[in-house]
Amino acid sequence: MILYISLFSIITSAIIAIYNWRINKNALLLTGIFVIFSTYGLTHYFTIYNLDAFWTAIFYGNLSPFWYLPGGMLYLYTRNTLTDRPSSWKDAIHLIPFVLQAINMAPYIFSSFDYKQEIAHLILTDINNVRTHASGFFLPPAFAFVTRPSLIIIYNIFCFRLIYGYSHKEQITLDKNKQNRLVYNWLITLNLAILVVSSGFLYLTLKLYDQPISKIMIDAEPTHLVSGVAFALLPLALVVLFPQILYGMPVAVAPKKLKKATTVNIVGADDPLSETAESIVDYLQTEKPYLNPEFDLEHNFI
Repeated sequence: MILYISLFSIITSAIIAIYNWRINKNALLLTGIFVIFSTYGLTHYFTIYNLDAFWTAIFYGNLSPFWYLPGGMLYLYTRNTLTDRPSSWKDAIHLIPFVLQAINMAPYIFSSFDYKQEIAHLILTDINNVRTHASGFFLPPAFAFVTRPSLIIIYNIFCFRLIYGYSHKEQITLDKNKQNRLVYNWLITLNLAILVVSSGFLYLTLKLYDQPISKIMIDAEPTHLVSGVAFALLPLALVVLFPQILYGMPVAVAPKKLKKATTVNIVGADDPLSETAESIVDYLQTEKPYLNPEFDLEHNFI
């Protein structure tokens, strides 16, 4: 099941990127969160359930630096969405955990694929080998297991502070504007789901930190099931409950009925731009280019 959930999440992420990358660059942060969580799910699947050394060698360890990014990306997505502003170069500070882990894992990442397959065989033979093999340059795997979810939870706390501050400051706007309320509810749902997933993984990691690990033990843990359900429902909730977020479409508001214009006032005949004005009006009335979603004044009239 985790394989299909991860693939579905990747497909959802692709849709988000395709429909939003031009009009809302912040949506790319959401895409990144979904994709990174999905790669972790795929690594979990190939390491514990599929038992394929080839795919385990591809996913295990090589992507670990990216698993330090969701927390910072979640914070930037939440902040930028609430403030309606893009990221700046100062936000590169959130890349520090990623850079440190990339340096830490560099010897393993740049090792030969044959060596990675040897490590994969050892892990598939005994899952407890994840604690000692494919170690980093200066930090052991156990350190990463604990710090990754902890970092996301810390970022989650800051995100909820931003959401609370926005609701306190913009309560009138939330009551009157349906689009603002929709986005506000989506941010709460997103942060809650990620908090559940991260907390469940951290709890499971700490509980099994000094104990022998087995597939049966992992499956028997309620927190493992709850985290999996939360991860599965996140993209599903986006598609079913918040489709406007997915496609970048505002909430439809019934327009007020306007009296149909019977005439169009054009400048006098003695005006030097009268002929141009008549051409523009004639073009708009006959071709109706404004009905095209890609209509752009700059490209259509220049």
